Amino acid sequence: MLLATFLVYLLLFIFLFSRPRGNKSMPRNSLLLVLPLILAAVMVIFTVIRAYFIYKLFMILMTVVLGLLTYWHWAPQFRRWFRS
Repeated sequence: MLLATFLVYLLLFIFLFSRPRGNKSMPRNSLLLVLPLILAAVMVIFTVIRAYFIYKLFMILMTVVLGLLTYWHWAPQFRRWFRS
């Protein structure tokens, strides 16, 4: 059941990310496959949470925004940790 859920979400996200966007150039093929794979895996993990699809997407969006804000705030410290 989880594999089927993963495949459904993967196909959905590949369809959404592969649609043409007007005159913009297409993204790299690796990005076209990696991003839907990650999002589908996260959505499968969220299947244990009984919530609507839109709430799961909001949780993903909130996590990404908080991670980005944290990185912007702590980026110099992170770089120092990884250099040493």
